[in-house]
Amino acid sequence: MRIEAIANKRNLIFALFILFLVIADQTVNQLVISHILPGSSLPVACEFIYLTPVKNQRLFMGLLSFPLHHTIFLIVFVIILFLFVLLLNLREKGNLGMAFIIGGTAGNLWDRVFRGGVIDFINLKFWPIFNVADIFIITGVVLTCFSLIFPRKRCTE
Repeated sequence: MRIEAIANKRNLIFALFILFLVIADQTVNQLVISHILPGSSLPVACEFIYLTPVKNQRLFMGLLSFPLHHTIFLIVFVIILFLFVLLLNLREKGNLGMAFIIGGTAGNLWDRVFRGGVIDFINLKFWPIFNVADIFIITGVVLTCFSLIFPRKRCTE
């Protein structure tokens, strides 16, 4: 198999994985907002985890606030940047982390554009409320950091 064909197949797999992450995030968001009333909180794990839907119009766990058009521009810029890094294949092991980051960021962008804000609902009571896309982003950051700290050893044979 030619190298270009392998690279194209790998890029297709990552694109499909990113699409899967966005669809999974949006499906969970829709289930939460259609089954739990705004302002209510439902305990799901021994009163440790609650489902508490809120519309978050801020960035990064609700800590940063920008006008909507600046926020959308920033998010689109981040997605393009990570897609560029993913397509360059700078770090083969880091690609999975990049796919998680892109998928989570795209899911949150979808919420901002089509719902007017990110739908956060996972409430641990000691941490800001977050959503599935945020979990994808953190997973991607952790995987990418691991790939930088523990680089893959190459075979010499």
